Amino acid sequence: MLEAALARLPIFCADLPAFHETARTHVRYFTRDEAPNAIAARIADYLANDSVYQFKQRVRREFSWERIFAECLEPLAQDA
Repeated sequence: MLEAALARLPIFCADLPAFHETARTHVRYFTRDEAPNAIAARIADYLANDSVYQFKQRVRREFSWERIFAECLEPLAQDA
């Protein structure tokens, strides 16, 4: 939880007193009896609507070294 907070990642955790003591209101809690598919749906919904996460995914997708090479560098080498 602490490492995720330092990395500015969203945190989802069980609704346990120890987690409340550490994270207070800065995380998303789920009950221990909540169905796993319901928890997964909440996480997916959060990520689908989080602009920071969406931007991060776009950067990873569009600015990978493989894509930069294929679109920018490889054509230069072929023209030579």
